[in-house]
Amino acid sequence: MPTKSKRSHKSNRSVSSKSLSSRSSSNSSTKSIKQLERREYLVDELSKQFNNGQPANMFHAVYINEIDKNGKPVIEYRVYRNDQKCASVSIHEKDGMGEILVLAVDKCNALDVAAGSGTYILNRLIEFSKKEGFSLVIEADVSKIMFGKIEFSLTTLYILTTGHSWYNSIGFYEDDYDENKRNADEFIQGYTWTNTADFRKYVYTPMVAKRPNVVRFTIQQVFTYVMDRLKNKADPPDVDELKYYKKLIKPYNDKLFNNPDKTKRVSYHKQYMLVYKND
Repeated sequence: MPTKSKRSHKSNRSVSSKSLSSRSSSNSSTKSIKQLERREYLVDELSKQFNNGQPANMFHAVYINEIDKNGKPVIEYRVYRNDQKCASVSIHEKDGMGEILVLAVDKCNALDVAAGSGTYILNRLIEFSKKEGFSLVIEADVSKIMFGKIEFSLTTLYILTTGHSWYNSIGFYEDDYDENKRNADEFIQGYTWTNTADFRKYVYTPMVAKRPNVVRFTIQQVFTYVMDRLKNKADPPDVDELKYYKKLIKPYNDKLFNNPDKTKRVSYHKQYMLVYKND
């Protein structure tokens, strides 16, 4: 009798174990289906948001889950205009809260139309984040702009010409924005210290031609002129001029962000996060 009872007990445990295993597998399968449905929903909503007011299917979003050439996992959502990438974001959701981390913003507006500009892309992401109730976070260094084949930091150009970053101008603010703005304004109101032959050729001489009574120019005035030259489509700068502007910006960028006096430093750097403040 004890032997029979023991067999019966063992059999019950076995059935119970199989039942738990089956239930666990079912729960896992249900979770996977829900995750897939959620990803498809987010892809569809991103596409709709970017196409809002535009011809149908101008933009499309995709979900990426792959291994890059360095063996690192890439899990993100990307938005394309035709075959040109416009934006990459990662979306994190937990306990009813969501966050969008903007990984890259790439100008994708053919013929310089508005749809696909950097501002358009971020405004679409802002509207998407508001609709879904997500916070929107972005790394400062993703704002780049190409002139010819030379890349410039839009963050640096904006601060040197306006005292705040491009992101600040469209609603993104860092925790120490007020201190950054004060330091940036003080810096760009100072006089430029460059006095090379190329500086006189590409910047000083043409500026004096427009303002003959001015002997010295502030950093803000110099880089406002540079920005105007970069944007000039009627008489665009040639490659040598573009290379010089890239070279000219570097020491001012270094002094702006890496000032030995930390109380005067603007604290933007590669990993600094800017957070959009929803209404």
